[in-house]
Amino acid sequence: MIPWVADAELLARLVPLYGEVQPMNTHSSDVSDAFLSNLIGDCHPGRLDCDPAVFVGCWLSESGLSPRAQNKEALASGFFQAMPAILRGMGFKGDVQYTEPPGAFVEAKRENDKARMRALDQALADAFCRLSLEVQLVWAYRYYRPHSGKLVNPGACYAANFVPAWIEHASTPTWIICAKDGRSDGGLTPERSEEWFRENAGLDVDGDGAITMGDLAAKAERSAATPRGQELLARLNALRADQLPEETQPDLSAEIAELQALAAEPPPLDDAS
Repeated sequence: MIPWVADAELLARLVPLYGEVQPMNTHSSDVSDAFLSNLIGDCHPGRLDCDPAVFVGCWLSESGLSPRAQNKEALASGFFQAMPAILRGMGFKGDVQYTEPPGAFVEAKRENDKARMRALDQALADAFCRLSLEVQLVWAYRYYRPHSGKLVNPGACYAANFVPAWIEHASTPTWIICAKDGRSDGGLTPERSEEWFRENAGLDVDGDGAITMGDLAAKAERSAATPRGQELLARLNALRADQLPEETQPDLSAEIAELQALAAEPPPLDDAS
């Protein structure tokens, strides 16, 4: 404990170092600082080379940023909604409770055993959902790594999940992915475009009958604008500031030494005594 400090101005500068009150995470207490810090590291140049904030809206829209989220029909799982085929492609084999038998899915597919294929997909998806956010982030990095440098905005992150082959068009808001009337700038057949639209009509944010790159960006931005999204973005910004290179941080070592010296001195005598 510091009994007294003679220099009030010095104390005012140093109090935050000793007693800064951290705000409570009202809307995002389930997301650890470790997860956010690791995400910041994953986004550095030479890795994903993007602003980590661009992921927030996409992941909130896809899963609420919950590791337990699972689409019961498609079995997309985890906070970034990875399909079983994607998980297998990245080398995911299960968790401590379940490991997929080597070659089991290939064998079931060769025999066209759809029930067995579904059961294997379900078991793998469930195993992924049992992982923590921090562990799932390791797999998310592997998924997004091929798109390094292309994750230029929230729409691009959404495109990496929804239509990764067309991610280079994410900066063109009017680029049509699919439409109710069969249009597609990517070359889908009218029938396929109509099918995609029916299955993903919720992505038509502006309700014009077409899902565009602009719709993907708008969907992500709406989720980022929620209280949970805004709190996560604020936490990301605070952690990024804390992770600035040492040379950019103010050097307060002299002030700290002075404060410690002052604290070690006896208090001044009271003239009135």
